[in-house]
Amino acid sequence: MGENRVRWDKAVDALEALYKDVERRSFSLPTFSLSPFVIGTWNVFKFYVCLLLDMLLFLPMNAIIFVRNLFPGRWRYRSFSRSYWKYVITWLWRGEAPVYPFGVIRPLVTFMGTVHVYNRFRTIARCIYLDDTLTEEDRTDLNKKVAEALDHWRRPTMVQVVFSYVLPAGGFLIGVYNKFFPAELPQWVGFVGFLLLGYAITFVTSAFMFKRSLMLGASGRALYFPGAISGNQGYGKEREILDSVGIKTREWPFDIALVFISFAIGLVSFRTNIEFFQSLGMSVPPSNNVRVQMLVADAIDVMLPVLALYRRRMTGRS
Repeated sequence: MGENRVRWDKAVDALEALYKDVERRSFSLPTFSLSPFVIGTWNVFKFYVCLLLDMLLFLPMNAIIFVRNLFPGRWRYRSFSRSYWKYVITWLWRGEAPVYPFGVIRPLVTFMGTVHVYNRFRTIARCIYLDDTLTEEDRTDLNKKVAEALDHWRRPTMVQVVFSYVLPAGGFLIGVYNKFFPAELPQWVGFVGFLLLGYAITFVTSAFMFKRSLMLGASGRALYFPGAISGNQGYGKEREILDSVGIKTREWPFDIALVFISFAIGLVSFRTNIEFFQSLGMSVPPSNNVRVQMLVADAIDVMLPVLALYRRRMTGRS
């Protein structure tokens, strides 16, 4: 057996073992759960409360500590929201999308994982075909091993495709239909259409984030929040294996792309939402302060995903 054949054998076996481990850990996810949303929302609420306490008490409390520290001994300066700020900064610094997951749909997570594994083995199959140093017998044997892996990690099922593509497209089409034929549908249909589209994208984004957690080596409830996972265990090992056979590839930042898409949908649906609230008798008066706040919020919404994308490439967590 040639040296090149041995190298390919080791790479295929190591990748298969890595992806099997990822799939085993995926079963630690519930079939369906909104726990990530509940946990995330509860922590956001606590963050806001601590932020309010800091706004009220940070200066007087730390002024007292400063005076106390003029005497022998030392007290630590205090901040109620410090641990939450540290968590948010660490999350972004590790290259994760600036959102927290909404809910778990395990078949959708499996869909994301299957696409990832399928693409990697398809790349290997193409490279094996193009490797002229392999004999025809070696190429045939390696293709059999790759075909077995591809047979296990087959293309997504129809149910997953419907949820991933048909439902989001349906929500978008309702919004578009309401724009062009406003007299044919009630005012609330456009609002609900954009809302459903937003929720569908959120579930897809969440599934991709859980897949990232699996590739980072987590299991159980730790899968809910990839930004809390240090290192790049699975991605680093995958890159090392593929590098051994001369393959350079990275995971496409699908979650960050969906964040940008959600931002664009928010801009497009802004007028529809205003018209819906006005139809309910709620006044939404425009003001310069509101416009400035919106511009600042929009700038942050653009900068945070860009920062996450940059840090993801720098840390190798893809």
